[in-house]
Parts: sequence; structure tokens; C-alpha cells
Amino acid sequence: MASIERVTQELNDVKAQLEKAETALKEFEKDEGLELKRLRRRTKGLDEDDQQEKARPEEKEKEQRDKEKKCIDEVVKWGEALRAKTTQPEIRRPRSPSSEPDSVIRRRKVFEEREKNVHILENVSPSYYASSSFVDTVQETRFRHHRPISRSDIPIRFYCKVFETFRNSFYNDTPTLSDNEKKYVELIKELSPQLLRLEITEKIRENLFKKFLTHILTDLNPVLTIESHGYETDGTVIKRVCGTEFLLLNLELKTDWGTRNCSYLQKAAYYVKFMKLTWKANEQYIEHTCYPSFLVTLNDQELTISGAIISDYYCLDKLTPAIPLDMAFYDCYTARMAGRAISALVTCLQDLQDHYTAISNNQDIPKTFCNGPFPRLPTQIESLQNLCYVSRIGGKNLWLAKADLDGSNQYVVIKFTPRYCKEAHDACSDKGIAPKIVYFEELDDGWSLVIMECLECYSHLDKVPWDKRESMRTPILDAVNMLHSLGFVHGDLRGPNILLGPTDDVKLIDFEWAGSVGEAKYPESLNQFVDWHQEAGLHKKIEKSHDLHLVRWALAGLQEVKRSNLCAWNKEY
Repeated sequence: MASIERVTQELNDVKAQLEKAETALKEFEKDEGLELKRLRRRTKGLDEDDQQEKARPEEKEKEQRDKEKKCIDEVVKWGEALRAKTTQPEIRRPRSPSSEPDSVIRRRKVFEEREKNVHILENVSPSYYASSSFVDTVQETRFRHHRPISRSDIPIRFYCKVFETFRNSFYNDTPTLSDNEKKYVELIKELSPQLLRLEITEKIRENLFKKFLTHILTDLNPVLTIESHGYETDGTVIKRVCGTEFLLLNLELKTDWGTRNCSYLQKAAYYVKFMKLTWKANEQYIEHTCYPSFLVTLNDQELTISGAIISDYYCLDKLTPAIPLDMAFYDCYTARMAGRAISALVTCLQDLQDHYTAISNNQDIPKTFCNGPFPRLPTQIESLQNLCYVSRIGGKNLWLAKADLDGSNQYVVIKFTPRYCKEAHDACSDKGIAPKIVYFEELDDGWSLVIMECLECYSHLDKVPWDKRESMRTPILDAVNMLHSLGFVHGDLRGPNILLGPTDDVKLIDFEWAGSVGEAKYPESLNQFVDWHQEAGLHKKIEKSHDLHLVRWALAGLQEVKRSNLCAWNKEY
């Protein structure tokens, strides 16, 4: 018993000492809390500043070498990705329709691609995404905003008709203005002098422009308002239908040109953030809309209107040039341009409201207006019934689709291109050295819609083994000579544009640069990783010898051990 009492007494003494220590600790933390926290961080090894100060010179050198190696690795990865883009992937036939309906396959692919898109800026703020340090180091994202030019998609007006409506209204060159346009011109002239006040700050400019936008939004039915929404943006205009939110317009204001970050890229990041916040409620509509939205920027006094959609990439296009609102009160042309831009914006915001209301009410959306995540059909194609997209091919402006053709449901390839020589393609198709064009339509600004048969069992020349290339040398060169005898040159006869069939027949594709001999010219840019003919260059004429040069290199496969064969081929041809 004595031992138990002794232990109990000792335990009580320890508790008393512990309580005394805790009281002293609280008093110490109250008076010396900051110092204590720093001491604790040092104890745990978390004081990074002190660690850096005490780092030995060799450790700093090692850290610098690691940073340099990381930068080099990023450059190498970027170069490899750019080289990969020069090779068109082989078209592979989708899984058999008997195993799973096309609609299910298509929905799954769209969902998977958009799910990747939604989370690409998970831990990145819009302002940081728009900074040069981020854009320079992170090249391969899921954005298509033309920066650099390799990250370009087809114009977003080919995804949603509302952007085509805006474009046609804005670039309307009729000398007379409509009543609405005249009204907005007067409002712009009233706003312009206020933006030129010397004492104006970003907050004042923001309030002035928001007041202006609020006034024009009263012309919508129902009337919309500018509000803040879940992330730091200068304002959003949202359509709410049945508990679901759709972004109609995002507003971004900058104090002056060249300050902070690129507002164009920042708008893209804000669009992504909104999609992430509302994705759970919106994903049910992925087959019916590309979620079109307008993005408005005011850089100092420069007004720019852009558009955004989401397909399997985020696509962003500028719809207007920068409009100097400070010139509107003394320059009639600028005032008319600004008035037409605002009038077109109000009209198209009403169209967007109607579109989102329709999909929320499960109404059918015409494919000529919007075709879900795929490009819309500019017109109703009567010659192709039940035309339905399947997927994009290799990240390019090519899509695999199915349609009723010649009495059966067949695969076709849909291509949107800013330049195409249909005459050369048709001439080669008649001779059996190119796929058949089943539909062709000239769109605006030189763009063309080309729908051609899908060569399912064919392989790209750069994908076949060396022995196969060697055996196909004569048939390939015969096909090129046939093209030249028809009076045309191709300009881009690399391996991805030469197809080999199961019966050793040859097909040529991609006639974007093709044209008549003596007239066809190279475009504004050439892939730097391709060994073009020494006389080839920007806007220079395409010669027959240039085509043969590319074909010989494609046949050689860029293999050092086989390049010696080029000497013999150069003498023979």
C-alpha cells in the first residue's frame, strides 16, 4: 500500500509540474509567440529562408544545375511534341458497331475529353496562366487560342452559328446604320470622354464600363445583370435555367496596355474556371452544345470581343479587332464600328439565351446552329443522310464520321481547311490516285468543307516498314508523275500524305497547297523540321522537283544507312 501511495503522490506531483509548465508555455507563447514558432520551424527543418542562407556553395551550384537541366528537358519535350505534330497519325477504324452503339461510343469519347479539359487548370490561377513565365514553359495544354500558331483550331463560328451571326453583323459594310446601331453609337460617344479623364483609376473605369454594359443589357428579354461568380473576375453575365448556370459573357478590365498579364489568355482561363465550377450540372448537355460564350476585354480604352467554346479542346477566337473607344467621340468611323460591335453583341446574347433555354428544355438543336462538341454543318447536306460525327483524328482539323452513302452506312472523313485545290484532288481521284470527294462546299474567307471517303485499310507511308517502302518505290513515283502529267503540283508530299493500300495501290491526300504548275505557291509558314527543297520558301512557286525531293526523303525514311540510295534516285529521276 505504501508503494501505491508513493506512486500516486509522484504522479500528482508530475501532473502539477505539467500544469505549471503548460501555464508557463501559454504565457511564453503570448509574449514570445513568433519567436517560438520560428524555433519550432527550425526544429522541424521547415525554415526555408534560414536553410537557403546556410546552404553551402556546392549545394547552390547543384540546385542551379538542376534548374538548367529542367529547362533543357522542357525544351527537348517541346521539340519532340512539335516533331510529332509533323506526322499525321494513321486513321484507325473504330470498334465494331455491333459491340456498342455509335452514340454510346461518341458520348463516352466526348465525356472523356471534356473531363480532361475541366481539370487542366486545377491549381493554376487565371492571372498566372496569362503570365509569360507560365505560357513559355507550359506549351502543351488543351487550349486552341492561336498562341503559338501551332495551337490553332478551325474558327469557332464553324462550331456555333451565333459567332457567325456576330461576325456578319459586325463586318456589315452597309453605309446606313439600323436604329439599334445608332442608339449604341450615341451611348459610346457619351462613354468615350469619361474614359479619357486624367484622374480615372481602374476601379472608376470598371464602374463606368459596367454601368454602360448594364444599360445595354436592358434590351434583352429577360433582362440580365453583371455579377461576381465564385472566382475573381471583373464580371459575368449568366443565364440560369432550371437550376443550371450557363456563361453568356465574361468581362475583364485592365488599367493599361502592357501591364500585368495577357488579358486574352486570362479570359481563356476564366472560361475554364467557370466550366469547372458548373461542370457537374452541365455535363448532361455535352452532346447538344459546345457551351458558347462571349469574352469582353477593356484594355485601357481598347475594347475587344472574343468568343469561346469547348469541344475536345478549349477554343478561343478574337471576333473583333481592338476598338479604341477614346476615338469614338471625334472619329465617326470608330464610333460606327463600336456601335455595330455592341449591337451585334446584344443580338447574339439573346440568341445564346434562347439556345441554353432550348437545351435545358430538351428541345432539338439544329445541327446547322450547333452540333455539340463537333463542327456544325453550314448547310443541310441532302446528298449525305444520317451524317454523324464519331471523333477527331489525331488532334488535327479532321473528323471521322458515318453517313449513308451508296445505299450503306459508311465511314467518311470531314476536313475544314483555309485553302484547298479541289481541281487537283478531283483529277487525281478520276485516275484512282486519291480518295473520292463525296461533298465539297466553299465557306467564307477561303475556308472549305471537304467530305471524302475514308480509306480504312490504308497505311501512311511513314508508318510502314522499310522493306515495304523499298518495294513500293516505283508505284509511288508513278503516282507522283501522274499528278504532274495532269498539270498539277502538290507541295507537301511527305510520308503522312501518301497512303498505301492492301493491294499495293497508292493514294495521295491533303491537297491544301496543290495547284496548277507555275501558279501554286507555298503558304505563309513551313515546318522547320522538314527537309524542304533548297529552292522552297515562303510564297515561292512549287515546282515538280520539290515534290520529287520530298517523296525521295519519305521513301528513304530519314535513315542514315539508307540515305545513300538518294544519290542513285536523283540520277534516275
